[in-house]
Amino acid sequence: MPLDILLTILFWTLYPIGCIITVTVGKVPDTPESLLFEEKMSYKRIISCSHCGTTGHNKAGCPVYKRYIERRREIDPDSYLVRRYDAQKAKKAASAKNRRCTYCGERGHNRAGCSRLKDAIESFRVINAKYRSAFVDKLVNHGFGPGSMIQAEDTVWLVTGIDWNRVNIANKGQMMMFIVDVADDQNRLSKGVLDNRYWSRTRLPRNVTGYEFGVDYNIVVRTNENRIRSTVPPEFLDGTLGLHKLFKNKKSNLYSMKDMYGAFTQEFDPEAFDLGIW
Repeated sequence: MPLDILLTILFWTLYPIGCIITVTVGKVPDTPESLLFEEKMSYKRIISCSHCGTTGHNKAGCPVYKRYIERRREIDPDSYLVRRYDAQKAKKAASAKNRRCTYCGERGHNRAGCSRLKDAIESFRVINAKYRSAFVDKLVNHGFGPGSMIQAEDTVWLVTGIDWNRVNIANKGQMMMFIVDVADDQNRLSKGVLDNRYWSRTRLPRNVTGYEFGVDYNIVVRTNENRIRSTVPPEFLDGTLGLHKLFKNKKSNLYSMKDMYGAFTQEFDPEAFDLGIW
């Protein structure tokens, strides 16, 4: 009898409530890091104006305060309020002129207004979407994903999910596959519970990537295409999942155009990225 059929029969014999497991596999665990990130993203500071009390702007950008200053200017051009308002505007303009972008190194704007950065992000999104689409197709072709089982030496592992945030063309070879040791976790599996505290991670094996380097294990039980594609977030395939976070990471080569000598000479080049999956 083939090994994959034997392992499948053995698994469902030992753990007859596999239907519960089927529902739970594929869920990315809520790690402390991801929870903290969600908390940060859910918090949005509300700006209110100290002059008119309206939310959405501060005193410096208040249209009511600006009209008030212009009326005071007509009555008394040498008023302290008028002079202070003009001085603050001049200081802000000078600061903007001397501002230097941390991405391209040019003066007069910051990262938020950098056209080169915006172009780079969009170009990366397009090439990353192609890579991610090929990545999913690769998993489907090998039946490798949530619900499949792998074997490394004498240990059999159940694939429980994929950390899609870790899959991108700029950082290949990440440990994005969540797996659980079937033998060590048999008590929890028998209760239909997959405790993510005991989940491990692994990379794609060499027999999936096609490269000579990397981890080496066999896929002994394949999963189906629907199981794989149902866990893929919509924003993953269009390249936007984790996109801005990559460009905000100061340790990433995508953070700026600065080269090893400190000069901003590294123009973003989508052709420099290899679409090979690993």
